[in-house]
Amino acid sequence: EKPTSRAVVAALVSFAGLGLMVAASGATSGSSLGGDVLALANVVCFTGYFLKMKKLRNANVGSWEFLAGVFLIGSIALTPYCLLAADDLGDVTGLDFLRVGAMIIGPGVLGHGLITWATRHLDVTTTSLLTLLSPPLSVVGAWIVYDQRLSSGQFVGGAIVLVGLAGTVAAARYPKVVEPV
Repeated sequence: EKPTSRAVVAALVSFAGLGLMVAASGATSGSSLGGDVLALANVVCFTGYFLKMKKLRNANVGSWEFLAGVFLIGSIALTPYCLLAADDLGDVTGLDFLRVGAMIIGPGVLGHGLITWATRHLDVTTTSLLTLLSPPLSVVGAWIVYDQRLSSGQFVGGAIVLVGLAGTVAAARYPKVVEPV
């Protein structure tokens, strides 16, 4: 798939907003260069993931079958690391398991399942860029739930991300702009 120039511009706007959010978070609690590097690695990994998912979905691999394979491989690959890195496994309560279960069902199964399903029907550019909605939502969620201090630059950056994502959706829905006669 080749994205339209409108989709590329919209993507660049979203990335600029995301960059502003990251740069503006420098003065808030919890930000670090190491975290930024991990976020960049995440972008690279998810790019490969989306491209492979699109290829397999176009080859008629079912969305739930694909997702089951990804979750199984991820569990096998990451469980040993999690067990070795954890220092507080004895502190896990029943409520913690309930919370983890809600995360698995909500964003895990439903969120990833719907994205996997949609990838068959939309350009990979659109589905992958829509995941950029997570940082603005996470920032607002941290502000509301944890009373995390946020800068005005983070809010402005989040708004720019939203404008870029709206442009991405518009470019996918209306790929050709018709010039008036």
